[in-house]
Amino acid sequence: MQREFGGYLPLELPHGQELYTGAGVLRLNCGRNAIVAALRDAGAKKVYLPYYNCNTVYDAVTRAGFAVERYPLDTRRLPVCPALGDGEWLLYVNYFGIASDDLLAEVKRRWPRVIFDNTQAFFSAPRMDADSYNVYSCRKFVGVPDGAYLVHTGLTDGIYPADTSWQHAAFLFRCIDESVNSAYGDSLDNESRFDGEIRGMSPSTRRILASVEYDALRLRRRANYEALHAALAPHNALDCPAGADAMIYPFLCRVDGLRGRLIKNKVYVSQWWKYLLELLPADSVEADYSRYLLPLPIDQRYTPDDMRALAALVLQLKEEGEPA
Repeated sequence: MQREFGGYLPLELPHGQELYTGAGVLRLNCGRNAIVAALRDAGAKKVYLPYYNCNTVYDAVTRAGFAVERYPLDTRRLPVCPALGDGEWLLYVNYFGIASDDLLAEVKRRWPRVIFDNTQAFFSAPRMDADSYNVYSCRKFVGVPDGAYLVHTGLTDGIYPADTSWQHAAFLFRCIDESVNSAYGDSLDNESRFDGEIRGMSPSTRRILASVEYDALRLRRRANYEALHAALAPHNALDCPAGADAMIYPFLCRVDGLRGRLIKNKVYVSQWWKYLLELLPADSVEADYSRYLLPLPIDQRYTPDDMRALAALVLQLKEEGEPA
């Protein structure tokens, strides 16, 4: 294409570098498509998927023609899963972004062919060996309309046609002019478009991702996590590390109605994967998490002082409820 000159000015963004670049990085439009791309690249025949996961992943993998078996988690969040046969792979989710290196190493030792789903752990270092794939979701950590990375030795970028996102990005501007809640429906409309064929990351998303100061973002999120942990750890039924590069702070509190009271106070904590309450036993890890785990926000919009105020509100509303 011949270079253009003149005309109006585009959006002004700093020129930097994406977090994941270079050999072995494939840029795609969403995390579930990155999982499908990993299975295709591996020549997989079958994949073990966790029950505790979004159904869109299951739908994308089965729609792509792969055999699927689902597995539950034990109390350490390790798979309850058989040994892998020829052509079989395990998808393991780094839940909440708090898995220790020892836990991840144990997963790899017990199930040698692993797709590490780091969609909740954007800063978790990739494992670069022939039998490990690493999936990252940009949208869970940065305000972009699409974007995922698949990292694996030998991958080449550009094998899928690039997506376009300009016509879907209005919710990012609307939340600035109005509020996140006002643009929530628009963000869901954007989410629904990823159920088709695999596409590459859009140029507009790449441009935004190259403008982010990742060191500052990481430090802010970690400080927010640590502030919540300091206030809430004594009340948390989940054993969390004191510091982590997490997506959210996972607060497991078995008090009925707390989620609803938080939402009424404009703390928007979603209920992850409610369908599991009907699918699995009530005493399962998955049902317990779905019913009582509160994914408290720690993202870079906030400060540690905001987190301390949020923790105080959580504890106040907790006392208004009855333990389960």
